[in-house]
Amino acid sequence: MKTISITFLIMLCPALIHTVSGVETDSTYLKISELPNDTVKVNQLIDYAYSLRRTKSDTALLFAREALALSESIDYKNGKVNAYQTISQSFHYGEQQNKALEFAIKGLKLAQSYGFKIAEGNILDNIGNIHYEIRQYEKALDYFNQSLEIRRTILDEEGVAITLANMGNLTRFHFNDMAQTIKYYDEAAEIFRNMGLEFQSARIWANISDLYSYQQKYDSALILLRRAYPIQQKAGNVRAISFIYNGFADIFLNTGKHDSAVYYSRLSIDVAKELNSLSREQSAHRLLSKIYAANQQYDSAYSHYLISTQLKDSLFNLDTQKQVAEIEMKYKDELKEKELAVLKKENEINEVKIKNTAVERRYWLAMTILLLVGVSLLWSRLRQRKKYTDILEKRKSALEEKSSELKEQYRLLNETMERLKNTQTRLLESEKIASLNVLTAGLAHELNNPLNYVQGVIRPIRVDMDELWDKVHEGDIKKIDFLMEEIDNLLSNLNEGVDKVSSIISNLMDISPNVLNESKRSIEVEKLLEAVVSGVFYQKEEIAYSYEVVKPVSIIAEYAEISQVFVNILRNCVEATAQIENPRIAISLDKVDSKAVVKISDNGPGIAKDQLSKIFEPFYSTKDPGKGTGLGLYICRSIIKKYNGDIEVRSNDGSGSAFIISLPARIDYSEG
Repeated sequence: MKTISITFLIMLCPALIHTVSGVETDSTYLKISELPNDTVKVNQLIDYAYSLRRTKSDTALLFAREALALSESIDYKNGKVNAYQTISQSFHYGEQQNKALEFAIKGLKLAQSYGFKIAEGNILDNIGNIHYEIRQYEKALDYFNQSLEIRRTILDEEGVAITLANMGNLTRFHFNDMAQTIKYYDEAAEIFRNMGLEFQSARIWANISDLYSYQQKYDSALILLRRAYPIQQKAGNVRAISFIYNGFADIFLNTGKHDSAVYYSRLSIDVAKELNSLSREQSAHRLLSKIYAANQQYDSAYSHYLISTQLKDSLFNLDTQKQVAEIEMKYKDELKEKELAVLKKENEINEVKIKNTAVERRYWLAMTILLLVGVSLLWSRLRQRKKYTDILEKRKSALEEKSSELKEQYRLLNETMERLKNTQTRLLESEKIASLNVLTAGLAHELNNPLNYVQGVIRPIRVDMDELWDKVHEGDIKKIDFLMEEIDNLLSNLNEGVDKVSSIISNLMDISPNVLNESKRSIEVEKLLEAVVSGVFYQKEEIAYSYEVVKPVSIIAEYAEISQVFVNILRNCVEATAQIENPRIAISLDKVDSKAVVKISDNGPGIAKDQLSKIFEPFYSTKDPGKGTGLGLYICRSIIKKYNGDIEVRSNDGSGSAFIISLPARIDYSEG
């Protein structure tokens, strides 16, 4: 009878047999089961159960219970405490919170009786999370505080940070205490950062940024997102990057920077597609619709609103399918339990060799009922699937039509981007040519002065030579000696003027090769600054300027690019001091910690605080419309970053500005 029954079950429900035998045929479990009954086997059972607690909570419970039974049989204290924790967490993720709480409290009492402080802190934190799930928020906070106190006492830094983050979530979403939430998050992030766990810190920074956005503190929110972004990008955490892109877009929307908001929304959409996350993609399209609406681009706003709505419908269908799958899984679990009970009964009957016809009839009746229920559910499921398939086909056709429209829009967008890139290239070249014009104009002016000086010396030499010939014929030795000494002095002055001309021509030779081929080479910064200062302050006698070289230094770079940086900054200083009395500009060069440091400061009106963070952005300008491209300082920063340098601005509104540029100095192996 047993053979016939099992054959009948296999024919009716092969999926059930696979589910029942899943644990027995699991290769990892088979390896563990072969181990002797000692602490090693307990620990491996607990580790395996812990790895399954989120995705297969029922299976995790089986292994954790086996670990608990074995721990009790060999009196393994650590095993008992850890098994109770794992059983509690398995119930927690299986959404059986009462059971989770029951086993957590048992584990807590054991840990306290054994004096296991680390385990006690962990379990108190888990109990706090369970109370959080069942909405007993005051109790959750109480257990978190107990966990925090123990973890601080035993210097469990990572545990302290985890509990603080949990408390931050609790106060944020349910006590609405934003100040306390930020305090918890800040301390947790700092601990993670000090431990080198930057990935955890970045997650918390993103949460704090979200809070600041909610409080409309967009500058603070933006700083934290920019701090978190490179860490998540380095870690390759695509989900977190998607969240950060959405955060950028929301901040720029609320601060009126619609172009930046559009840019980051589109990045968020691309990442969501990469993740195949319909919910994130739907959220990004909804945000993009708001951005276009705020920018009065209503056609684009409506287009993205439609996509968002369609994705929302798809999400609804997926949720429905998930619910159907959950019902099916629950049904299979019920069948599995019933089948196990039947098989157990059959074993008992075979062992005692009792043939009970009534039991056999009830068994067949039960199997018939199961068959009818299974067929009924299967038929219902097939009808439901057919309905959803028809709906999805209609939506698929609509999406394909919309996809063709989006492809055309994408093509037009690419063309626009190419035009923008070409325009930007022309603007950059014009900025570079403008800076070189300033240099050559100054050097030409400097060249004119010594040439005039040389010309002025040549005329007296000619007069003295004519007179010398006359005195030679007359034989006036005393006068001849006087004239020879005067001619010698004039020739010395002439030589000084020629040396000055040679120096200026050398500076011109420094500029010219870089204009032709833009090659990197060693540059003496003090000479480059002399040429720049000469060019910028040419015919600007009304400006008092000073140039100090504390310590000469050389760098490796392209001459034209570095001179462009100094020209742009000095021209900004000249323009900033144009409307004030007694304008002053100071330039200094020093070598500090293997870096060339140039400081350029003026006594102009300064830069407002709300503009300081924006002056290096492309196309941002404080000048009147038509009086600047807004690319000067953006180009400066790009060039400096290219050579692994740094540029900093310090300014107080109304009290002048100072730009500090630092670049890696050329290594001179002859030093030291």
